[in-house]
Amino acid sequence: MSIGLGNYAAKIARSAIDLILPIHCLSCGLEGKFLCSSCTTTLPRLEMPYCNVCSDPGTLRVCDACRQQSRFSTDCLSGIRSPYLMEGLVRDAVHAFKYRNYKVAAPQLSELLAEYLGQHPLPGNALFPVPLHRKKLRERGYNQAGLLARELCKRIDLPVTERLLVRTRNSPS
Repeated sequence: MSIGLGNYAAKIARSAIDLILPIHCLSCGLEGKFLCSSCTTTLPRLEMPYCNVCSDPGTLRVCDACRQQSRFSTDCLSGIRSPYLMEGLVRDAVHAFKYRNYKVAAPQLSELLAEYLGQHPLPGNALFPVPLHRKKLRERGYNQAGLLARELCKRIDLPVTERLLVRTRNSPS
């Protein structure tokens, strides 16, 4: 019974916040979603041909750069890619989510990923978000990859395992 009340209270709180601070489309400003339906259809999708390793557009199979780097195996990375090109509105959305504290974007970004994974399933038993270094986690206040993975797991029925990976180096963004 308390679980239902907790969900109900969360929905009321979310509705109150939406009333005071409504969400607007990052691109056109339309009220209601982080990315409106119309703007979502314009997102630049990654289409064939692309490199099977790094997903660089324009190369069928493996690009020259990946072929020269023997540490990459096409088998272990095959299928792991973004459904979108990192440009324009996609870049703006990712940067807002990562660097401008737009946590509200996580559900919709996970919807886009779940839609892609529904059409291009990957083998696996769990989601493993890459952790932030503790210094960056302190600065940002949350791990965007973890938040996105938790939202995505609700849609694709896979558990999230956040404590398996540890970031030991504070690498640059």
